[in-house]
Amino acid sequence: MTQRANLAAGVATAAVAAALLVPSSALAVNGGAPDANGGYPFLAKVSVGDQPGADGRACTGALIDQRWVLTAASCFADNPAQPGNLAAGKPAKAAKVSLPGKGDIAVANIVPRSDRDLVLAQLASYVTDITPVRVGKTAPKQGDSVRAGGYGRTADTWVPDKAHTAVFTVKATSATTLSIDGNGALCKGDAGGPALRETSSGPELVAVTSTAWQRGCLGSTETRSGATQARADDIASWINERLVVDQKLTVKEGNLYETWHEMLPDGVIKFEIDGDRIAAQTTDGTLWVKEGALNAGWVSEYSSVSSFSMAGNRIAVLTKERKLIVKEGSLYAGWQEQAGNVDDFRLAGTRVAWLQNGKLTAKEGSLSSSPLVVYGGGVTKFDMTTNRIALQADQFWVKEGNLYASWTAVGTGAVDDFQLSGNRLGVLQAGKLSIKEGNLYGVWNVAVPADVVKFEMDGSRLGVLMKNRFLYVKEGDLGQPWVVQEQDVTDFRLAGNRIGVLMPSGKLAVK
Repeated sequence: MTQRANLAAGVATAAVAAALLVPSSALAVNGGAPDANGGYPFLAKVSVGDQPGADGRACTGALIDQRWVLTAASCFADNPAQPGNLAAGKPAKAAKVSLPGKGDIAVANIVPRSDRDLVLAQLASYVTDITPVRVGKTAPKQGDSVRAGGYGRTADTWVPDKAHTAVFTVKATSATTLSIDGNGALCKGDAGGPALRETSSGPELVAVTSTAWQRGCLGSTETRSGATQARADDIASWINERLVVDQKLTVKEGNLYETWHEMLPDGVIKFEIDGDRIAAQTTDGTLWVKEGALNAGWVSEYSSVSSFSMAGNRIAVLTKERKLIVKEGSLYAGWQEQAGNVDDFRLAGTRVAWLQNGKLTAKEGSLSSSPLVVYGGGVTKFDMTTNRIALQADQFWVKEGNLYASWTAVGTGAVDDFQLSGNRLGVLQAGKLSIKEGNLYGVWNVAVPADVVKFEMDGSRLGVLMKNRFLYVKEGDLGQPWVVQEQDVTDFRLAGNRIGVLMPSGKLAVK
């Protein structure tokens, strides 16, 4: 059987465009149309190699963070048919990204996924005035509709100057791919273009285009239709963790005006602070933890780490094999397995909770106590404290009290992010941060009206990372003034009187 064609377009003398999802000749009747980059401004042209030249390639990608584009690994691979062999680091060939209204931005580093045709491309500079598309965490089902988009050739144009989008139907899913089909066609140059699921809070990316039969594409005589896409929904956590690859961690301790202390000079992709413990996951998948003073030594806790968390004297690790293991007591205590096939998890006091294919399970007390299913399905995200659990499913729900307490619909609609801390509940919706304090029926207070990228709450402290990468923290009641802590920050944590930040140079520091 003839293989489907890879869609990373070779760049000929005149071909200087990146991948585009385009309609076939019939698609104009069935809804395919130029986007004009109005509805989906995060669609990006990705160009790899010399132009013009036989080695040049043109693809599409999607801006998923101010400094990251998600696209197909085959665009960067020496052999597009073997994207799994792509190495991480600086691209072997010069690459650049172009977004609507922007000049070319160089690709500084790539982080490939070895099990599918997908790669993260780190940009040399930030894009602050285009809202990135979020990566969905729920798998598309057979029969679902997705909108694919890109800059590839169309039925009558080799190098379109505008992106096109069209709606396709999911025909089948596997562990790493989607099969889609429709009246439209995906053509050369569409590799890496996003498959978007429309939601009430805007589009979310669930896959990127890999291969297609190219029926109806200019220069193709193929009569078969359909395309294969690399899934992103099932590795959303992996993607989000890599967005802070090679960062510097600094921490401050004491009041908001203390100086910063460098913890690790580079290689940090995630960190947490809890009490007098600081933990950091490095790019090789190792979890390091220190306990006590800021100058205490690091202890290697576990390798092959996908994610981790700390609470009190407990440390939890989600391994790359998706096993959830927890240790309690000293840093040298043994690990106890809690569950397998875990997608996400939380620790809080003596509570452990985990998410498996939309089902939320929790236990309270000893690590050997029996688990309880607290929500039966459809959960996309959750958070937990010692007496509250919040989750996003068909609605935004919160329960207060023990694990058997009833759920309360908080009534905020779909949210981009949320967090619990003490008697505070914070939600982030399209850059606006709202907080309610006290009981679940209290009023919402708008803490920041726009441009919030991330927020953290801990005790009486509230921190926000803004679109311009400035970190602000306030302490006390919600009416207290903000204090600027640092600029050019990529991530941060609050814990007691400590603040930790990650910096683009790859350094971890604390104050």
